[in-house]
Amino acid sequence: MAFSVTIGHALTDNETVSEIVIYDIVEINIGDGYDPTTGIFNAPETGVYAFQWTSVTIPGKWFESELNINGHQKRLNSCNNKGDTASSNLSCTSMVITAVKRGDIVWIAKFGQDGDYLMEMYSSFSGWKIGELSESDSLFI
Repeated sequence: MAFSVTIGHALTDNETVSEIVIYDIVEINIGDGYDPTTGIFNAPETGVYAFQWTSVTIPGKWFESELNINGHQKRLNSCNNKGDTASSNLSCTSMVITAVKRGDIVWIAKFGQDGDYLMEMYSSFSGWKIGELSESDSLFI
C-alpha cells in the first residue's frame, strides 16, 4: 500500500476554511486507497503507516494544514513565508507514523482560518504502509 500525489492548481485564500486539500495528480496509488476526486485516503489494510505532506508557498503568503484521521487532527504543518525578508518559495514538510485500521480515512485539510496560498505541482501528500498490526492491538486512536 502506497500513494504519492500532488496538486495541479494553486489554492488561494478564496478557498473554504478547513476544507480538504484535493491532491488531484496521482503519481502512484498501489492498493487504490487514495481518491483524487475527494482528497481522501481510505486504508485498504490495517497496519502501521507513514504519512508525509509538503506545503510550498510563495513570498508574502502562508499555508497552515493538518493531517486528519477519521476527523481527528493528528499533526499540524505551518508554512509561513510572510516575513519582510521573504524572497523565495518556502517548503515545509510534516510526517507522522501511526496505526491505521482498514477503512480508516486520512486527509490533509487547511488548518482553521489560516492558509492563504498553496503552490501547485510542488505541494504533495504521500502515504505508505510500513508494518503489520492486528486490529486488536491497543495502538489505535
